[in-house]
Amino acid sequence: MLKLLAYSEDFEMVCGTRTTRELIWAEANMGWFLRVGNWAVAKMLQLLYGGPSLSDCGCTLRLIHRSALERIQDHFTVGKSHFLPEMVILALRAGISVIEIPVNYRGRVGESKITGNFKGVLRTGLSMIGLILRYKFK
Repeated sequence: MLKLLAYSEDFEMVCGTRTTRELIWAEANMGWFLRVGNWAVAKMLQLLYGGPSLSDCGCTLRLIHRSALERIQDHFTVGKSHFLPEMVILALRAGISVIEIPVNYRGRVGESKITGNFKGVLRTGLSMIGLILRYKFK
């Protein structure tokens, strides 16, 4: 959190990214498919919405100013993991300043229900892509 707080005076929303290889611990659940998928979906979001450089659309480590949250909170439509790109889309559409900061990605206890297997990763990625395209073309 201290890394994110360091940027909070200059940006209204600070997002973590777990895709920096040097910061991924050996026990972390960030294999090549998940890392490349996160990067590809994040780049799609970045290009379609004119966002800052993005590399991880699924990192839950985020900081948002209360005033910025109040501007977007009534527009959330989804839960689960595809809430994360929706939050960034809504922030960018509202003119909220966003930055992404590399964070350590340590090992977890237990297996993720979302990214614990290939099917879960694929399902989540497709849900995120669907959400990004729905927002862009509706």
